[in-house]
Amino acid sequence: MEQNSSIEDGTRREPGDGTAKGRLTIGLRSFSEWTDFGFAVLIALGSLYLFIAAPLYVDKVILEPEEIPPIFFPRLVLLVVFLLSLGVILRLILGRSSIQVDFTWKGVERMTVLFVSMLLYIFVFKRLGFILTTALMIVFQSWYYGNRSWIKLLLLAAIFPPVIYVLFQRIFHIMLPRGIL
Repeated sequence: MEQNSSIEDGTRREPGDGTAKGRLTIGLRSFSEWTDFGFAVLIALGSLYLFIAAPLYVDKVILEPEEIPPIFFPRLVLLVVFLLSLGVILRLILGRSSIQVDFTWKGVERMTVLFVSMLLYIFVFKRLGFILTTALMIVFQSWYYGNRSWIKLLLLAAIFPPVIYVLFQRIFHIMLPRGIL
């Protein structure tokens, strides 16, 4: 005699109740998974629309053949967002959405510090320039979130911003503020 099987969500299913092997079932069991699924679909559709409509929002520029057009970077970001949202949709459909987020006041504090530091970054970005502002942001954020090795912090701050600056200026042809440096 077959025994009853228990499912993770607490429901009981009897043998022969339509859950035979080979049958595809969507792994969305709770309201939060359905809302996550809905938001992921909206983000996927929105990023797909913006990817297609991007030429309407970006000015056309006459470029040399080897130059990257201004539409490249926005489309690259939209493509990444679209692919990530598809990944979320697939995880939810396949029932592998085991990510749990616990609300804590420490988490709220950390998000607030991140938000305020990003606002400060935006406001001083043009005055101090990309390299100095980004280096300061890297040091502060890394230290705040637990990296206490000053050698690693300073190496990261000294190497990463100039490399990104050159990448944007020489390859993407996007001018970032030089600031006081």
